[in-house]
Amino acid sequence: MLTRRGFLAATAAAASGRLRAEGTDRHKFAEAALALARKAGAAYADIRINRYRNQNISARERQVQNIESNTSYGYGVRVLKKGSWGFAASPDFREKTLGEVVAQAVEIAEANSALQSQPVKLAPEKPYKDHWRSDYKVDPFLVPMETKVELLLKINETALKVKGARFVSSSMFFAGEDKFFASSEGAEIQQDIVRSFCTF
Repeated sequence: MLTRRGFLAATAAAASGRLRAEGTDRHKFAEAALALARKAGAAYADIRINRYRNQNISARERQVQNIESNTSYGYGVRVLKKGSWGFAASPDFREKTLGEVVAQAVEIAEANSALQSQPVKLAPEKPYKDHWRSDYKVDPFLVPMETKVELLLKINETALKVKGARFVSSSMFFAGEDKFFASSEGAEIQQDIVRSFCTF
């Protein structure tokens, strides 16, 4: 049973982890994770560090119905040891938690090796360093909320002027994915993806 003290401690830990995520140098964080994996005997390791953003705004007639905006962070560590894969993940970017995540991934790989009939062998591949961005001119998350709300209400007001129109709704939804990948072989790949959906 979760006590009030336990709940507060967990909440504080999550908040601390998020604050660290927002100020994390991803390159250094990845280097630390890969170094820990190598130290634990992993033949190969990689890490994915992701930030997800979502924003949803809707209006009906002359009123705003809903505004939702959230951001989440997380990372996953994958290791290859004794010919088997192990994986672990967390939203907590504290140094102590990173060590626990890497240790868990290694432990899972070691446990999987007992059931592995044929060890995994990676194909030789040149490590790539690249940055890919989806095609957009303006990041919608940088546009002030007031501007978005004003546009929706203006659209509704214009639609209401049509003879016979009594019900009008409009909405905007934005999704952003910021992904960073690094491997023990030297690969570093970044992806910046933004999607926009609007209904009127």
